[in-house]
Amino acid sequence: MSPKYTCDKYTMSVIEERLGLGIQKLVAFSLLTGCDYGNGVQGVGKESSLKYLATVSENEVIDRLKSWKNNPTYYDDLEKKKDFSQISKAQVLELNIRKKALQDPNFPPEDVISEFINHKDKIAPIFDWKQPNLESFLKFVDKNLGWDINYASGKFNPLITRWHLINQGAECGLKLMSIEKERVIYGVDNYKVKWKNEENEEIITSEPQFLVSDVYKSLHNDFVLIKQNKKKGNKNIRKRSTSRNIPQVQTISHQLDMGKDIQLSKKNNEGLQKLDKFFIRNIHGGNIKKTGTTRDQSIKTPVLLPPTQHLSESEHHLESPFRTKLHGLDLNSPISDSNNGILDLSNIVNSIVKKSSMIILTEK
Repeated sequence: MSPKYTCDKYTMSVIEERLGLGIQKLVAFSLLTGCDYGNGVQGVGKESSLKYLATVSENEVIDRLKSWKNNPTYYDDLEKKKDFSQISKAQVLELNIRKKALQDPNFPPEDVISEFINHKDKIAPIFDWKQPNLESFLKFVDKNLGWDINYASGKFNPLITRWHLINQGAECGLKLMSIEKERVIYGVDNYKVKWKNEENEEIITSEPQFLVSDVYKSLHNDFVLIKQNKKKGNKNIRKRSTSRNIPQVQTISHQLDMGKDIQLSKKNNEGLQKLDKFFIRNIHGGNIKKTGTTRDQSIKTPVLLPPTQHLSESEHHLESPFRTKLHGLDLNSPISDSNNGILDLSNIVNSIVKKSSMIILTEK
């Protein structure tokens, strides 16, 4: 059956539980609402039928329907009492349904009741699925359907292979060579299998796994074993690749930590003034004069030491890394244009800036 089509399955246990209908009431329900054998009573629907059947016992419901026609006196008396409101609502409902049902002179149909209730003798199965005959099949489809012989043979192959498996490997002119892979067809586990015919031609079909494993146990076991080994191999490959990637992951993690340290150092240096703003000075005749600087000047711009250093009294008592460095210098030595007379103060000043939260330099 095509997967586009569906069918509904009903069981008596569910019907009795949910609808309260046994076999007898179910037959009566079909007579009132319609079934494959009739259209039912015109104007009587599902709800009213269920309400009425709920007032009648399972064993007497069929006889009650027959009495509508066979015992008119009883219902005529009820009709008279109906006018004076001397009967129950259930009796009123039954009278209304009976009136509509008797518009059909054949109600209730005895043949339909007999078809549903009377059990037929069990018929022994006479069908015997013999080996499909390729020659007869080709003649039939050529005459009635006009099929090409190659196309018809392709349609015949799955028929003969299925018969072969169902009949425990009976001779059919085909030999199963290998199981190619697993498939699921309409929710059924199948194998894609390869056959060879007497002309050594390959034929591919899909067969249920339980049939293949029953007839060809060795091929089935080999296929399962190969599949399990492949899974183990894949697990080992994943483990090896994971172990190889650990150093790389550590390296990447280390690089990320280094990046964080760089970002943190940048944040700590935010707000600090450039070195040349405070320390680039021109020397004229032994006097130190501050000059304007630009943002383009490097923090490593050298400061030339004068031939004779004149420090004020307050500067003599200033202790700093800068002063410490000056103690070891010969201030009376002449200044040359070479790099020997140039002192790079960037490292010294950076250490001062880091140790002090703020440096305020003033000049008189």
